[in-house]
Amino acid sequence: GSEMCKETELKEELVEALKENQELRKQIRFKGLEDKPADELKAILDKAEVKYKANAGKPELAQLVLDHESKESKE
Repeated sequence: GSEMCKETELKEELVEALKENQELRKQIRFKGLEDKPADELKAILDKAEVKYKANAGKPELAQLVLDHESKESKE
């Protein structure tokens, strides 16, 4: 019986690790996006038909691009 428990624990640890990995990847991607010129970010959003405020700052634009990308990859 105890073998089963270990397997479940391992699976849960793996899921946690994957989640952390995803978060890290997002943060790295976010930094990369923030380094781009705002115009480039806006162009990405325009192409994706994502609405943004005209006065949106780079962090906001980067976040929108990131949200769009994570939606895309889920489908």
